[in-house]
Amino acid sequence: IMILSFPDYLSVDGIDEKILATTFNYISLLLSIPLVFFSAAPFFIQAWKGLRQKFLNIDAPIAFAIGITYSRSIYEIITHTGTGYLDSMSGIVFFMLIGRWFQEKTQERLSFDRDYKSFFPISALVINNNKKKYKPIEEIKKDDVLLIRNQELVPADGILSEGKGWIDYSFVTGEKDAVEVNVGEAIFSGGKQMGTSIKIKVTKPIASSHLTKLWNNDVLHNKKNKSTSFIHPLSTYFSTALFSIALSAAIYWQMNDPTVIWKAVTSILIVACPCSLLITATFTFGNLMHIFSKKGLYLKNANVIEQLASATTIVFDKTGTLSTSLDGKISYFGKAISYSDAAIVKAVAMQSSHPLSKALASWNEWQSIHEIPFVASFNEVMGKGIEATCHGKNIKLGKIDFVSTQWFSTVRSNQSSAVHLSIDDIYKGRFTMQQEYRGGAFSMIDEVNELVGEVHILSGDNNGEESYLKKSTREKAILNFNKSPEDKLQYIAQLQNHGQKVIMIGDGLNDAGALQQSNVGLAVTDNSNYFTPACDGILDGKSVSQIHKLIELARSGKKIISIGFALSIAYNIVGISFAAKGQLSPMIAAILMPASTISIILLTSIGCRWAAKT
Repeated sequence: IMILSFPDYLSVDGIDEKILATTFNYISLLLSIPLVFFSAAPFFIQAWKGLRQKFLNIDAPIAFAIGITYSRSIYEIITHTGTGYLDSMSGIVFFMLIGRWFQEKTQERLSFDRDYKSFFPISALVINNNKKKYKPIEEIKKDDVLLIRNQELVPADGILSEGKGWIDYSFVTGEKDAVEVNVGEAIFSGGKQMGTSIKIKVTKPIASSHLTKLWNNDVLHNKKNKSTSFIHPLSTYFSTALFSIALSAAIYWQMNDPTVIWKAVTSILIVACPCSLLITATFTFGNLMHIFSKKGLYLKNANVIEQLASATTIVFDKTGTLSTSLDGKISYFGKAISYSDAAIVKAVAMQSSHPLSKALASWNEWQSIHEIPFVASFNEVMGKGIEATCHGKNIKLGKIDFVSTQWFSTVRSNQSSAVHLSIDDIYKGRFTMQQEYRGGAFSMIDEVNELVGEVHILSGDNNGEESYLKKSTREKAILNFNKSPEDKLQYIAQLQNHGQKVIMIGDGLNDAGALQQSNVGLAVTDNSNYFTPACDGILDGKSVSQIHKLIELARSGKKIISIGFALSIAYNIVGISFAAKGQLSPMIAAILMPASTISIILLTSIGCRWAAKT
């Protein structure tokens, strides 16, 4: 179409040969049919969808400009009153599609990083040739044998090879009733085992299963961060203002120079770029999510970044979050237990994914126990302990008031963490665990206190380490002990009632309610495939000590968006002012709009990388 327009451009008064001019015009009109009804169709479709919902989206002015340009061109060609504007219209669609293609390709890359790689910190315990090894779930292969403990997520499709499966598929289907699965039957990824540990032989690795889709399942996840971002209403206001300016320009030029109306109105509608305002936030958040994932923080959606940046209080769970239980620092105090009873206790502890249970199951003193007895029944009470039946004996492990009410008033432990044991309702003793805190945890608390504000530490343990924590945190953290999962939830709610915006960081096992209640809930994972849909993000255990830097990076995103908004508004003011004066052709306007989009994408990308580096 552009080539056919060259003779008209190069001649002084148009093409002299009427037959030649008419032929060129009708060939251009014929070529424009697929251009408008196929290439430009997405603009009209999206604009129509917006209008049906009484919403002026960013495609509305673009579709309107193409529509009136095409209609005017058809009229001039058919009535022989002009050559139309099909060349300009073609250029508009061409350059718009280039900008849209570049934008979509960039966003596809960012979406892929989040949708698939969001699961990278989660590991599964693989058993091959009687050797246990934790593997990131993207490395799981067909025929690997996975050990799935109570409350852990099944990361890949497989066949149950050992144990009794009670699979909760609520994460996948929303149905809360567990499904019974027997040996030889299929288990699908996304299910959660509710009971004794089981072994699964993988039939379909993670890359080809549907687990990667669950993270973004809007129907099943909590909705607290699903509210429309503050940015979206801008498109409605912008489009309304744009049509008002175009109408005002048309009235002005009708009164002064009617020949300029067409050029001014179409240029205004084309050069204005509401999308540059909107994609500033979209690409800033997209780039930040990509950077966060590389640093061990995997967020559910971009709105979580806004919540991170505006938080005023941060709450840490202690066990499994700030601290890690080391199996080499476990001591037993109580009545002697036989080798067979020790094997039973180890077997029961192996069923749970709680940090203290995992530490007890891998205790160095029990390394010589190789024959693990079968656990017939198993029940885990969150925040209390576990109860199981093994070799006909009833085993209880957990807090003293859960294990034995008879001994509750006489047994006291000054240790930070203690797991009490009873066999057949006879109290045997306690395993005390000296916890070590993550490297840099206390300096991080100091930084968070300066950056965010209040820091709270919640723990289900007794206050045996209160003096140590006060000293280590220089009394900059508010300490609370003996908190049940329900107490933690209520504690978060009370902070919010006082106007605080709360980040809750916990292990996801006992803290699901608190994670759900908080403004931002981050579940910490260490070599585990347990996490809850209640959380807004997954935090690699190695990155806990860097949380203050991650929050600071989220805040820098607001600055980048503000700069992008300022540039976009400046661009639109300058572009529309030239267009309204009739000093900008529709073709140049069509080139400038995608150019502004690309410049915003480059700005946000460079800005986010610079912020992450600093």
